[in-house]
Amino acid sequence: MTVTFDFSPTHDFFDHKLQHFSVANDQLLAAPDRIRKLKYDVIDAALMEPTFFSPSEMDGIVLQDLRIASYAVPGLLVALVAERNVVFALARMWEAFIEGIGWETKIFPSLAEAQDWVRIRAKEKFQVELC
Repeated sequence: MTVTFDFSPTHDFFDHKLQHFSVANDQLLAAPDRIRKLKYDVIDAALMEPTFFSPSEMDGIVLQDLRIASYAVPGLLVALVAERNVVFALARMWEAFIEGIGWETKIFPSLAEAQDWVRIRAKEKFQVELC
């Protein structure tokens, strides 16, 4: 299972292609100092295969997200790209589980829409100009 990551040179964002939530979280948690500098995260789940998450697996993912949130700036922007309906449904389930974590999350059908939203919200929320 491959997850590719790109921390920006200024560490304002974290961009990655996702195939499984817990793998991405493990790799992100390996760099807690970088998490503190993040303003937004763009998660491209286009490669993610529809997966059944048991309640214990979902609890584990939520616990990882809580750990990430403990390092992150309040109101971290999280844009998740879910091109397929079944992945969108999984993303909505995840979003419901992490409600109240302090992140501003939104799910998009395309990477371009996610990037546009992040560009607008990062400027409004963090006064960060993105190209």
